[in-house]
Amino acid sequence: MNGKLSAELHQLQHTLTGELHTGTTMRTLYATDASAYREMPLAVAIPQTENDLKALIQFTRTHRIGLIPHVTEVRSMLMNHLYYNRGKLRIYLQASGKKVPRI
Repeated sequence: MNGKLSAELHQLQHTLTGELHTGTTMRTLYATDASAYREMPLAVAIPQTENDLKALIQFTRTHRIGLIPHVTEVRSMLMNHLYYNRGKLRIYLQASGKKVPRI
């Protein structure tokens, strides 16, 4: 990784609400998936907000770098979204005196 890209990753790290790891340990952990395929990423991002995702997408477009979502992170974000909205629905239904459906 060249010095300019390294500096820009460092700058990106400070703009994100979530995490951006550029160290060897996290990059090695995320270099493999369930297949035999292995490629060392430049960094590992764990976004927390929609703005984090937008910033990461913009960064990868600007630098023509691939962005590969890790399945466990995507699943985690979707499940958190599901739990949050189910909680809102439950409060609404209970306040209306209606039964909360099972999942």
